Amino acid sequence: MTIVTSITIISCTRETREESSGVPVIDFGNLQPHRNIDLSEIADIEYIKVETNDSCLLRTDVKYYTDVSDSIIAFSSLIQNAIFFFDRQGNHLGTFNRRGMGPDEYPYLPLPTIDPDSREIILTNSGRKGNIAIYELNGEYKRKQDLDFHGIIDLIYNFNADYLLVRDKSNLSLEPLELNDEEYRYVLIDKNTGKNIKLPIAEKHPIGNCSRIFYQTEAGEPRFWNLKLPYQQILKSGKDFVIADLAKDTIYRVDESATVSPLAVMRNVDRRGEFAPTIVATTFVTDRYLFLETYRVTGISMSGMTFDESEDNQVVYDFKTRQLYPYSIKYPFLKDTNRHIRVGALCDITPANTFLYWLKMENLFEELEKDNLTEPLKTMVEQSDIEDNPILMLITFKE
Repeated sequence: MTIVTSITIISCTRETREESSGVPVIDFGNLQPHRNIDLSEIADIEYIKVETNDSCLLRTDVKYYTDVSDSIIAFSSLIQNAIFFFDRQGNHLGTFNRRGMGPDEYPYLPLPTIDPDSREIILTNSGRKGNIAIYELNGEYKRKQDLDFHGIIDLIYNFNADYLLVRDKSNLSLEPLELNDEEYRYVLIDKNTGKNIKLPIAEKHPIGNCSRIFYQTEAGEPRFWNLKLPYQQILKSGKDFVIADLAKDTIYRVDESATVSPLAVMRNVDRRGEFAPTIVATTFVTDRYLFLETYRVTGISMSGMTFDESEDNQVVYDFKTRQLYPYSIKYPFLKDTNRHIRVGALCDITPANTFLYWLKMENLFEELEKDNLTEPLKTMVEQSDIEDNPILMLITFKE
């Protein structure tokens, strides 16, 4: 049993120098020229054809929380109120759905996470009467635990055998940031007692991925609008976690013992903006690469946000060469294309150095008709139906 009795933080100030501290400095003032990356040179690619039947139809118009381990693939849908389980070959193992009004059921699927070692499903309800409900993978109910935590959870991960890692999104605003008074939003929750420990990452005035936007109408009246930003502040990286607020310059790593240390520090990020700070999002981390996306907010209204699209917004930092550069990665399974892959894990839990990419059948059949698919994907599509579940592409970086 892993008990977190204390939490260690290795601090890093803005004055920290790379050569003296060993912490990499990502210098946006020293951006290298754009590079076209051949994915086959730096990664291995695996295609998985997901079984299709009436009990495991995956919708292409919703976002799934995905857990990939050595033995199972789980897709959790808050829209379908279900979790679909497959083996690593794509064979359907079963579907978890306990929707109902009974004592061991739920009216709507709460935030889910999977513990692959104990083979448990953990469902979390946050708020003043927060709790976690734990089920076997086969759907059998085990127990419920009240939480000594009264925030609002929008991100949840299985931290280790005894703890969950969550983020509290209570009262998060994009602008003005001064409304975000709560500093310590990253919390470990004990699965057995419901007690919580706040990680010592003080993010004063953070930007949340589920945020309130403040703006003024033409008449000058203040208004708030809710918006879901397509980024997450917590990413899984092997056995560790990476925490990166969208408006902060330090990216943190949290290991299994809950030691918090700086993974990298960003410099020369232009945080000025009429509407909001420049957003810098960490989208994926491998042993060698740190993938980032940058956006400058140019406008905010009830219809959402607009961004400056004049510059390359996808950049990667190479820990080995200590260089930062914009990049493009073409789809590896297309003979001829100008379309590029976005390297980002979002809520996905995957093995180390691996990210998951959905390939929708309707798009694949369009390319098949143009004779634009390469093997082995071409044969897989030829043996499929356009109504089938998507094919999964697992990309594992070699170093």
